[in-house]
Amino acid sequence: MVRRYYDTDDAVVLVLEPSRDAPQTKGRVKLRTHSPIETLLVNDASQAIPVWDASQERSAVATYDVDFPARFVFLKNDVPPSERGYVGDKDSSGHYMIPDAGLDVGVDFPVTAHRSWPVPDVGGSGESGNEIFHRTSGLEQVAFDYLIGVPDASTSLKLYLNNAHNQYGNGVIASISLNGRLVRGYDFGPISNPNGEPGTSPEQRSRWPDQNVHLWQIPLGEFAGQPVLISLGTDPKGSTNADNFWWSRPILVTDDAQETRFITLTEDGEVAEEPLRVSNTND
Repeated sequence: MVRRYYDTDDAVVLVLEPSRDAPQTKGRVKLRTHSPIETLLVNDASQAIPVWDASQERSAVATYDVDFPARFVFLKNDVPPSERGYVGDKDSSGHYMIPDAGLDVGVDFPVTAHRSWPVPDVGGSGESGNEIFHRTSGLEQVAFDYLIGVPDASTSLKLYLNNAHNQYGNGVIASISLNGRLVRGYDFGPISNPNGEPGTSPEQRSRWPDQNVHLWQIPLGEFAGQPVLISLGTDPKGSTNADNFWWSRPILVTDDAQETRFITLTEDGEVAEEPLRVSNTND
């Protein structure tokens, strides 16, 4: 069954899962394309592309033995190595996705608002200052995709996130995927407090929205010399009441240690993100 499908100017993403009625871990997929492609990634590995027949304006049928979930990323053009620093344009449009169905709505999400917040490392420069964020709250999941070529084994991806909504509403789940694989999901809204005792006040039985700036840093060294599709998602969890969520542009930095960091930036310094807020859903 199709878990996720969408088409951008640079790539087509198709994620397949086994049927709920017949769960299995492996399968065989046959497909053909109706436009030529340059590169095919299946579960992060490069695969032979379907042979294109220009006279028929379609490819021959190709067969792939896969592990589920099977993440197909069809790249439309060659992807050269990316340089350090910001990825994409600060005004690049996103697109709307239906979270439960995993399908593109077919409507772009234009970036219309920017704000800045202080961060310890602006644009990977190593200097503190104000980072530019763009607002991403919408009626469905708002997705932004960035296609890069990982230049070397010391490359990491850095992002800043900020939930600026007030105490009203249920907040959002922010997520990042690489080549269709969920790497991190984090619920910035109010959540249940498992330590809240019955009979206590509502404030003690719940945690308030997380309204701090966060830093996500993800190693990309394993993809050295390969293309990677970075996908950012903002899921309103069914309600946009008071939603006000912001992302920075992705930043490619050098990190020889290839350290994974999911950090909350507080007035008292950097602390680890709350485990209770980490989401395992493939948003």
